[in-house]
Amino acid sequence: MKKTAWTPEEDRLLLELYEKYGSKWSTIARSIEGRTDDACSKRYREALDPSLKKDEWSTEEDERLLEVWRRIGGKWGQIGQEMQRSGLGCRNR
Repeated sequence: MKKTAWTPEEDRLLLELYEKYGSKWSTIARSIEGRTDDACSKRYREALDPSLKKDEWSTEEDERLLEVWRRIGGKWGQIGQEMQRSGLGCRNR
């Protein structure tokens, strides 16, 4: 099992396999040497999903982030979905 940073080649392969198989992470992981289904899922959700916003945070988003955090607590995956950003990005903000 790899614990190193994802390479551009692995990212490209993950995106291609996601196009082909959707969220069948165990099938995808079998084609990316050293990566688990959890690692593939997390990489896609946190970094590669094209629906994620990656631009600078606006003042309105900062306010909304605080509102969502107050409402549901530190469930960063859920917060990320609601904010259309990665959960990790929301937590780090």
